[in-house]
Amino acid sequence: MKLDVAESGIILPIQCYDELGRIKPPSLLWLIVLLCAKAYFILIVSLSNFQDRSLLLSVFYPDTRDFYLNLVLGIPGVVAALMVSFRETWLKLNWRFMFSLVKPMLLLSLFGDLALHIMMAMDVHWRFVWSIALSIVVVVLGIMYCLRSKRLAYFSEDWRTFEEPVMEDKASDIK
Repeated sequence: MKLDVAESGIILPIQCYDELGRIKPPSLLWLIVLLCAKAYFILIVSLSNFQDRSLLLSVFYPDTRDFYLNLVLGIPGVVAALMVSFRETWLKLNWRFMFSLVKPMLLLSLFGDLALHIMMAMDVHWRFVWSIALSIVVVVLGIMYCLRSKRLAYFSEDWRTFEEPVMEDKASDIK
């Protein structure tokens, strides 16, 4: 499905655009990135705890295998965050294809996280555990957002097809 944001006349609220008229990343995108990279944040917080560095990790990840798998599964989400964060650089390098990879990278990370949580539920023989159930619900909501968000699709397409405005030289008008 190709979206042509300029030709379709899509009008979003003014706060959705930056100063050059490009669509800004949706706010929920950053929450999805946080969800994808939660193992990295837990790692950083646990390393900053001076008393017992492994206590926080053992609370969230009783099995260290799950922690390491979640670190690996968070890589596409972190890469997607970097692609969005350095979007001006990709425009200058004319690497516009990077914007079409944001949504697939997030979905790859989220589906991997869902598979990990299902595997964690299998490890406890499908016994109900609040943390696993809540994680599955949140990940499914993140997947639904990525699949259904028109603004995320408009953002990727707008940045992929954006043409820099041509600034007229005011000095040539004076002659």
